Amino acid sequence: MKSPIIVIADDLTGAAEIAGIGLRYGLNVEILTTLNLDFQADLVVISANTRSLSALEAQEKTRILAEQIAKTKPQFIFKKIDSVLRGHILTEINEILTKNPFEKTLILPANPSLGRTIIEGKYFVNGISIEETSFANDPEFAIRDANVLSMIRAENNEVKFIKPAEKVSQNGIFICEASSKQDVDFWASVLTKDTLLVGAADFFDAILARSFKQQKLEIKELKPLSDKPKTLYISGTTYQKSVVAIKEKYLKNEAVSYLPIKLFIEKPTEFALEKWAKEILVLFETKPTIIIAIGDLADVKVLPQQLAKWMSLVVKTVSEKCQIDQFLIEGGATAAAILATLSYKSFIPTNEFSQGVICLKPQENQKISITIKPGSYEWPSKIWQF
Repeated sequence: MKSPIIVIADDLTGAAEIAGIGLRYGLNVEILTTLNLDFQADLVVISANTRSLSALEAQEKTRILAEQIAKTKPQFIFKKIDSVLRGHILTEINEILTKNPFEKTLILPANPSLGRTIIEGKYFVNGISIEETSFANDPEFAIRDANVLSMIRAENNEVKFIKPAEKVSQNGIFICEASSKQDVDFWASVLTKDTLLVGAADFFDAILARSFKQQKLEIKELKPLSDKPKTLYISGTTYQKSVVAIKEKYLKNEAVSYLPIKLFIEKPTEFALEKWAKEILVLFETKPTIIIAIGDLADVKVLPQQLAKWMSLVVKTVSEKCQIDQFLIEGGATAAAILATLSYKSFIPTNEFSQGVICLKPQENQKISITIKPGSYEWPSKIWQF
């Protein structure tokens, strides 16, 4: 058994983003939803999906993973977190620390390559204070304060803020300032074996760059796997750009089917599911690509986990009655729910179309292509053509 790099990601799209970076450096990569100690990959990315759990559930799942990982003696452990600090980050970090002998923890969530920066302890998205962006309306982790210590919900000096070039001379948990690639590269250069590495994609990229040579990978086109391909695009995000883009398609009478939320609330799930699935199947009779999306939530209160469940059930129902060639999914919780409902647990990344937009092949079904991305990332124009 190899000594791999192990990454624990808190959602599936984050896991895929890390896997795509691994591809850039020529690594053999595998994404797992449960840790299998009999792996052969250079980079093993575990999609723990803890961001969609309660804090107690996330703590317990991370504890179990940390115990298992401690037995593998990996090259290093990287805890992949949301770049804007949503989730149960400190709870999960503390569980990892109880099972692994790290003296310091460096948290670097900023992604300057995507305009996400931390300056003087404040978080900015393309120069705008984060609480003034659509992240303020996140249904699970609404961000109302740009102070990174507040965002991460640190208490009693549990976490210290630190700037580039400052010496990390003591033990503890630190969250790092980063406004540029140079800042990220600096933090990657000062790491020691007694440091737990926590962060987003830019930090992981900088860490790999110090040990591996980046490969020049050919970005393959998204091609159908059959003569009469059918593509199902699934949007499980409330991110405004995606909502607007899909609404434009809908207003142009293109094949868009919105989740009938009131029907699911008022009628038995089986009835609502059958009705919605039938609508999608009728669209597939004349269109090769169908978009399904959440729609307007203004007048209803539904837990995000319930929305993801309904989406996953309709995808399974449609898939059983119609051969789907390709899935395009945005939103980590939605992607995780759908792939779990389809009983897919292990994935090989095959292509990185752009950062965070990754094509996967489930080990359980090599005939299907699945491309996923975080809800707040944009689709490359070559994919968003229908």
